[in-house]
Amino acid sequence: MIRNETGLLGPDALPSVIDLLKKAISLPVDKSTQLPDGYDAENDYYNLGLAYEESGRYDEADAALSTFLDTHPNDVGVTYERANIKWKQGRNEDTVQLYRQALKIRPHFLEALNNLAEVLIAVGSPAQAEAVVLGALYDAQGEWLVKDAGQRWRLYDTYAAAQLGMAAA
Repeated sequence: MIRNETGLLGPDALPSVIDLLKKAISLPVDKSTQLPDGYDAENDYYNLGLAYEESGRYDEADAALSTFLDTHPNDVGVTYERANIKWKQGRNEDTVQLYRQALKIRPHFLEALNNLAEVLIAVGSPAQAEAVVLGALYDAQGEWLVKDAGQRWRLYDTYAAAQLGMAAA
């Protein structure tokens, strides 16, 4: 959901949010004017991408997030969000590539690890999914990498799905 200073904005506000962000992006940034500390005009592309995604406009969301990544190539959250968009579009090869890219930036990003394993199961690669999950759960000595029990169980659910996929093959 998109937020403003008064809280969450509902889906009916998304067209207005999108229009405002597109206008903000089209305005030239005058460095001599007083901008808020930490303001980064590229964040408008990030916010526009999220608004498009909330609206189900996935191609436009991906384009806006890609523009943001042009100037912030190591932003793991935006890379992960692009992977989620590709997954919603059924573009599984792109999804796998983007989750792997996010994991190069942050190797123990559990949500990306879990989602990568789920996509690998969906495309008929349960053995690869199993390897991803086991690599997320344990280090080389068999010690837990995931301390949080809830996150551990989520990964175990994905592991079980991988096992079922291998048994069915």
